[in-house]
Amino acid sequence: MIFGACSHVGKVRKENEDSFYIPSEGDTAKLFLIADGIGGQNHGKLASMMVVDSIVKFVVRNYSAWEKKETLLNEAALSANDSIRRFSKESPEFNGMGTTLVSMLMDGQEAYISYAGDSRCYMIRNNIISQLTIDNSYVQYLLQKGAITIEEAQNHPQRHLITKAVGLEENFLPEYEKVSLLPGDILLLCTDGLTAMLSDEEIIHIILKKKRNIQGAAEELVKAANAKGGIDNITAILVEV
Repeated sequence: MIFGACSHVGKVRKENEDSFYIPSEGDTAKLFLIADGIGGQNHGKLASMMVVDSIVKFVVRNYSAWEKKETLLNEAALSANDSIRRFSKESPEFNGMGTTLVSMLMDGQEAYISYAGDSRCYMIRNNIISQLTIDNSYVQYLLQKGAITIEEAQNHPQRHLITKAVGLEENFLPEYEKVSLLPGDILLLCTDGLTAMLSDEEIIHIILKKKRNIQGAAEELVKAANAKGGIDNITAILVEV
């Protein structure tokens, strides 16, 4: 397994409210995650940092003894949600802070994905890109109802309005996906700062062009999103099986 990551503030925002984590050498748990903070001012950055820290600590603490690895990430997300909500109650000035989440735990030939909001996970297999997650967003709701087309969704004025995030609801439930992996598969975790700027076709073109250099591919994705306008913070993690 090889992986790379890149994060950038973009060309419009003053602060990067994205936080991410990739495993260090020797880590038993192969955990990857991105959180894109919401809440204005510095609240979003704090929320994303707190959630990343909470999930990493939960997974590391419980990984060896946890029998059903497919449930570990969801429990970690629930614990992080509780932590954010307790903090918000104790510090009212941070009320309303929250964050999107896309996390992936790789265990043998399985990948477990837990997510909320519009940060995404893609798979590239046999030179074909597939989105594994479904956005928790108002635009996705309209798409599922057939009220708008895919083309209309790409430029919808409310495309950044999400319907689920870590920290906003007491009865929060993360979304969940499981995928079996094959040698050569590439997984992409990213924030909407990337997908708002680049189409799936542009994303896979960059990844395949840089396939022999995963870190370089992650950096090239961020560079391309900035070249198209960089209207939001941009974070990308690439993992090749």
